[in-house]
Amino acid sequence: GLGRRIRALASSVVDHIDLRSIAVPHLLRLAAELHATTFLSVYHNHSALCLERLHDMTGMAVHWWPIGGTLPFNIGGAPKLLLACQSDEEIDRALDGQLERRTARAIVDPDRLRKHLSEIRQRGWEFAVDDVVIGVAALAVPVLDDEGRVVCALSMAGLTPQLVGKTQPVHLRRLLAAASSVATELGFRRRQVP
Repeated sequence: GLGRRIRALASSVVDHIDLRSIAVPHLLRLAAELHATTFLSVYHNHSALCLERLHDMTGMAVHWWPIGGTLPFNIGGAPKLLLACQSDEEIDRALDGQLERRTARAIVDPDRLRKHLSEIRQRGWEFAVDDVVIGVAALAVPVLDDEGRVVCALSMAGLTPQLVGKTQPVHLRRLLAAASSVATELGFRRRQVP
């Protein structure tokens, strides 16, 4: 019995190196095909940490979130998505203090942001428009373990007009499919892409 429990526990722990080696090929492919900047990020030490930033040489390169850098939780697609996947206590801790306003589109009211985080949790993705830089949008989706906990976020950023769709963000299905593939390669069960 102990051997099985140890294997189950070990499978729920993802090393950042393994995560990078699995996620980067998917993000490189998306960056090349969609001419966008893609990101791999995690919730680490109470912050949204960028592990990788990749872009296609012919597309627009987004530089506001460097590798090893963090972003405030109230702006950007991945930071809001990662925070939305945390416990209520962790959300309260993260929102205790002043929220940063980089543009007029940033949500700086904690109650309004809590409501928005609940919406993100319900739909399973975030589309942040013009809240870090005017004219740039970011789409983020989670990679989930077998218990439905967030392992990391895959995201992409580009010019807002190129990412806004009629009913949902352009490339949402592609990013969700990449997240599902990454989860499967990490050893978690495959989730259906809507």
